[in-house]
Amino acid sequence: MSHVADRYGEVRPIITTTARASAREQKPGGTVAVYSTGERVSQLQYGDGTVLTCNEHHTVIDFDAHGSRTFVTRLARLESCSTVAPMKLVPSRRRKPRKN
Repeated sequence: MSHVADRYGEVRPIITTTARASAREQKPGGTVAVYSTGERVSQLQYGDGTVLTCNEHHTVIDFDAHGSRTFVTRLARLESCSTVAPMKLVPSRRRKPRKN
């Protein structure tokens, strides 16, 4: 493996794209986990959320405390969870004042 010095003088190994691809965690058999709509999942940074849409390319999750986020499905590190989704308040529409 080749090494290169960065701008701070530290020597680091050169990582090729094939090394990056092999370093990624994939499911056995090369399959990608695709979650169903409405399933509850947990992500390390954003916490618990509900899957809105999911296909082999993108996964959209509505997190309880952070809103909707889109992930690349094959790179997303998600775990199934059994927490109950909190009730979301729907803002009421403001009534128009009556004209007399």
